[in-house]
Amino acid sequence: MLTRGMAHNRVTRHAYITALGRAERWAEALTQYTELKGESQTQRGESRGDEVGVSRESFSLTFDALLGAAGAEAAIASCALEPGGGDAFMRGERAAAARSVFRDGVEAGVYEDPILGLDTSLDVSVDLVTDFMEGDGASSLEKKNQNPKMNPKTPLRVSFMSMTRSEAIVATMVLLESFTEVDPAAESLPSGLFIGAGPGTRGNAQRRMLAVESVLRAAELRCETIEDPRTYVIGVTRQDLNEWVKKHAGAYAEVNA
Repeated sequence: MLTRGMAHNRVTRHAYITALGRAERWAEALTQYTELKGESQTQRGESRGDEVGVSRESFSLTFDALLGAAGAEAAIASCALEPGGGDAFMRGERAAAARSVFRDGVEAGVYEDPILGLDTSLDVSVDLVTDFMEGDGASSLEKKNQNPKMNPKTPLRVSFMSMTRSEAIVATMVLLESFTEVDPAAESLPSGLFIGAGPGTRGNAQRRMLAVESVLRAAELRCETIEDPRTYVIGVTRQDLNEWVKKHAGAYAEVNA
């Protein structure tokens, strides 16, 4: 195609990224994504008139290519079952590249930064939250010691209901990375972390919940599925989150796409 002078378009880039991912050539897939990102969204490919530049599908395909030959979900599920192996994977370059691509999506307005806000729409009852965090001992501190992204007085509630499973996997990884940047000595962590995967009547919500749970287990962060008939929710106590941060602060690799 290139020999004939036919330029790439979004369709051919997507096919190339997917093929490279299946061949375990993730670094080359990242290069193709970077080239796709650099192309103008309004430019037209010379071959078929298709649009070039990244779309939401570009991000999801790239996540799969970066994390494993069988896709992001299979890669995370596999390393979550390996004691110690999952933790190394989460801190490695492939995971870092996927997080970098997700941040591109946040900058492009495709995704919301999972750490920036409390999702008050997440349907987790107050009583259930209280029961889950009982005995966790979250303390209030002076504002000068608080990370502005965190509020220790309230739990952090995040919703991944509008994401695919691959997107939810990488969003969870980004969320974890953001906690490694918190100073454990400042004790500015939220009083609990609750990730919503969707209403309990939808099969995709359950599968999304299992994918997110696999990420947390691969990262060796203890979590529990909260039994609430209205929605699938995964909870992490402040105590467990604090212990995890102490162990992983500054340990995550960075790769800029």
